[in-house]
Amino acid sequence: MEQAGSSDFLKKHHYFNNDLSKGFKCLLTNRMVTNFAAGFFTVFLPIFLYEIFNKSLVWVAGYYLSTYAISLFLVFFVSRDLNNFGFKKALKTSTLIGAIYYLSIFLLKEDNVFYIIPITAFSIALWRFLYWIPYNIDFAKFTSSKDRGKGLGFIRAMINLVGIVTPFLAGFIISNFGFNVLFLIGVLFFLASYFTLVKIPRTKEKFSWSGKVFFKKLLDKKNRKLALLFFFDGAEPIIAVFVWPIFIYELLQGNYLEIGLISSLVVLVTVFLQLLAGKLVDKKSSRVLKAGGFFYAAGWFLKVFAATALHVFVFDAFHQFMKVFYRIPLDTLVFETAFKQKHKIDEFNVFRQIWLFSGRIVMSLIIILVAFFTNSINFIFFFGVAIVVLISIFYKKIQNSTI
Repeated sequence: MEQAGSSDFLKKHHYFNNDLSKGFKCLLTNRMVTNFAAGFFTVFLPIFLYEIFNKSLVWVAGYYLSTYAISLFLVFFVSRDLNNFGFKKALKTSTLIGAIYYLSIFLLKEDNVFYIIPITAFSIALWRFLYWIPYNIDFAKFTSSKDRGKGLGFIRAMINLVGIVTPFLAGFIISNFGFNVLFLIGVLFFLASYFTLVKIPRTKEKFSWSGKVFFKKLLDKKNRKLALLFFFDGAEPIIAVFVWPIFIYELLQGNYLEIGLISSLVVLVTVFLQLLAGKLVDKKSSRVLKAGGFFYAAGWFLKVFAATALHVFVFDAFHQFMKVFYRIPLDTLVFETAFKQKHKIDEFNVFRQIWLFSGRIVMSLIIILVAFFTNSINFIFFFGVAIVVLISIFYKKIQNSTI
């Protein structure tokens, strides 16, 4: 009843043009529950790994590199069997794998790191594989073209509403009870997220390409611009995933509560822009992304010079503010392009995932090289500037693309 009530409210107030589908509601509820857990770890998991690896950014980047390499292997060699397994079953299974991942992190200690780390790396890679391909296909199918941008904006706004409290709460829990309590909370929430997918409608797609055809499509000149866009799109977020949290940790001298408080305040400042961005995207997506991309790149540039807690708050708030107007139009374009593939929507999403993970692997290698030769972590943010500019250039070139 609550889902129906919120849908009627949004429709009545003209946010959505059409009624929300049952599948969209299930995906929304699932993302909110899983991101309540993820919200505890967005900032603090890289910091935990940084401490486990004796404050070596090279080792942290190497860990993330290994997870992306496993993910790439699974997507490339196992995706064709995902249809037979079933997208609904894959999504439900991913929740259990997510719980195993946080349980393995819970068990991770300095004296068992070489035994437990492979388990954590494989479980997070398997979770990504089982979750994101079905999720992206289902989202494209469960939303209409008129509401796709608003749907993305709405999901992210709801996720960020949760994200207002989770970083600060996580900092409080770590300061008073340690990391282990935090990881147990992650296990419980991932187990609870299983029930949000029980009633999700089944979708079915047949992966029609053979391995040989698929490999040719990956390297086809016709798909080169699309491949480059996804490659760069995979590379840029990696800087935010673990370099920025570690940079904050060093700058604030390991003050978990302050790190959590600043992270929560940043989310609070930006959360209400998600809904506005969704509406703008469905009307003027090209202009929004062009302007948003320029200022989002500027946000990475500003972060190079962050030297105080105030700088972290102001620069990150500005960056996240602009990310709304950069990320939503870009993701809307991707979902629109996926939907236009018709019966090749699963091939398109696998194509995208392969190039995303390729970008993440290369970016992780770059971070390892930079960290190995210099102690200036903030130098890496210049790569964020360059990548966002490149994405903005390729954005228009993939409209109406088919693979």
